[in-house]
Order: sequence, then C-alpha cells, then structure tokens
Amino acid sequence: MSNFYANKIFIPLMNRRLGSSAVQHLRRKTLSGVYGEILEIGFGSGLNLDCYPAQVCSINAVDVLPLRLFSAAPKIRVCYQIMSAENLNFPDASFDSVVSTFTLCSIPNVGAALKEIARVLKPQGTLFFLEHGKSQSQIIAMLQKLLNPLYNLLACGCNVNRDVLKLIAESGLTLQSFQQQQYGFPISGFYFSGSAIKEGNP
Repeated sequence: MSNFYANKIFIPLMNRRLGSSAVQHLRRKTLSGVYGEILEIGFGSGLNLDCYPAQVCSINAVDVLPLRLFSAAPKIRVCYQIMSAENLNFPDASFDSVVSTFTLCSIPNVGAALKEIARVLKPQGTLFFLEHGKSQSQIIAMLQKLLNPLYNLLACGCNVNRDVLKLIAESGLTLQSFQQQQYGFPISGFYFSGSAIKEGNP
C-alpha cells in the first residue's frame, strides 16, 4: 500500500479504533503493574502514554517508523529510537518491564522479536501485553486464516491469525496471567491481555 493510504487513511482509522475509551480501559488494566526500567515496542502514536500508572515518569520506546505526533503526557519522558523489535540494540537484562500493545501482530519475524524481548528483560522481569490474534472459535479461526492475506494488505502488515499465547510461551517466557475476550469485529477483535515473566534469579 502507498504511503498516502498508510498515513492518511489507515493510521488515523487505527488510532480512532485503538484509542477508543473501551480499548484505553484495557490498556490501563494491562499496564497497571508496569514498574522499573520500561521498554515499549511499537510505540506508534503514543496511545499508551495516558494509560501508564501514576508512578511512571519515563520510558524507552522503539518503533520502525519515525516518531509520529502524539498527545504527550507531560509527566512521562519518552526516549524514542527508530529500531526493530527483531534486533533490539540494548544489552542483555536491561529492563524490568517490556510493553507490547497491538504490535506483535505486525512484526514480520515475531518469534525473533519475542526472543529479543526475553533477552533484554532482567531475570524476573515482565512482558505486559495487549494483542489480538487467533480466535478460540474454530469457525472464526478458519475465516481468519482465509482472510489474513487480504487483511494483511489492507492493514499495512497486520495479521489476525497469530496464536499469541503460544508464541509468547515459545519465546521462553512464562505466562503469569492472561485474559481472552472478543471485542468488536469477529475477524480482528479477539484480544489477549496479560503478563509473562522471565524466569531466573534477579
């Protein structure tokens, strides 16, 4: 798709959808336990900024695109870098918390990105995630598989049929808690939220 379509049509529509009050509520719930040194992958338009707990005053943020305009929360300082989550330029065990919201769906090599997340987390560090992916309904999952190539094209690389929990488990992280729910459109609206910990001695 053209840059015009991505910047003028898709991104504004996505921000409106993922910035709704209902989704912001899910973000706040997901991020309520974030602590310490924080890395957010797929920063996008900064929709998480208003959803971090009050004690968060700074975050590191990465995205593959230049920083877009966002409604900055004055209390949070953002150290932004253009960087792929598949190749994070941070030392091992750098962060207490890594945040991913609606990002794992669009990373080309999501397995590599999750292994990088596990690498840069400190022992006992936590991945906090809010993602969408493969439905528990077999019928909807079949439709997701069938329609994913078209959806991927129209949604600028987003995939609707990734098994998020399985991918996280395969990265070596241990799921602590998670919720699954249908929200909005059946094809793209099966949401996963929760946290996964990096086992090991701190």
